[in-house]
Amino acid sequence: MLQVTKFVARPLSLIASELVWEVQPSTEDTHLYDFEILRSESPEGPFDSITPKFKDKFYFIDNQMPQYLHGRYIFYKLKIWNGEEYTETVTRLGGFRNPIALEIARKHRIVLKNIMGLKVYVFPVRTFGTFCSCYDQVLHRSMANRCLACFNTGFAGGYLTPVESYAMITPNVNVQEIPKGGGVPVEAGTAIIRFGNFPHLKSGDVIYNPISNERWRIVNVTASTLAGFTISQVCTCSFIDPSDVVHELKVDVDVFTLVEPIGLVEPRKAF
Repeated sequence: MLQVTKFVARPLSLIASELVWEVQPSTEDTHLYDFEILRSESPEGPFDSITPKFKDKFYFIDNQMPQYLHGRYIFYKLKIWNGEEYTETVTRLGGFRNPIALEIARKHRIVLKNIMGLKVYVFPVRTFGTFCSCYDQVLHRSMANRCLACFNTGFAGGYLTPVESYAMITPNVNVQEIPKGGGVPVEAGTAIIRFGNFPHLKSGDVIYNPISNERWRIVNVTASTLAGFTISQVCTCSFIDPSDVVHELKVDVDVFTLVEPIGLVEPRKAF
């Protein structure tokens, strides 16, 4: 059976949360397993299923949470099915969800979508799952120059389901920019790409701009927070040469899209 190494819930708004999980790297094929998400207001249940069974997905947006849950906890259960057998893992979404911070984050996403940003697709890099046949478990790296099975990540599939998002891209061709908080100036061939608080980004993820057909790889991410909640993310990215195997990644019909939940008109009265 697959072993879950990480299962966390993050708030996106007062009525929406993001679930992310990871499994122990192994030689088992993750496509042989089914996943299911259940929800409850008690760690002991009863838990209600909120998804049908699905395969090879490692994040989920719950945008139909019960309202008026300030001060109350929500518990999520992840079931991993192997035929009739299954394992269970439970996580908790904190009872306090700052209404002002979450509404600022929601409006920031809307501004990027409708005014300042453009549509991009994020390919989250796989750092867990089924080892590819080209992966050397001693050297901990792919031994192939151009592996189309894992795109040189070492894990079968290479990247998770692409996520549709909106971002503001600032290429740095002749300008050097000092990252927030100091650090090494951004050189030519890189870009500063600004996102909202979704999706949760990390080094190694690939950003695809369908308008220019350019791809960028995230080098590092700096998050802006308010009261402990992420508002926006600023990524330093390196340009991916067209000869790189990553350009073989395609955006198909299976794209993860965030459906914005209804926001608060007066967030200070959300209590």
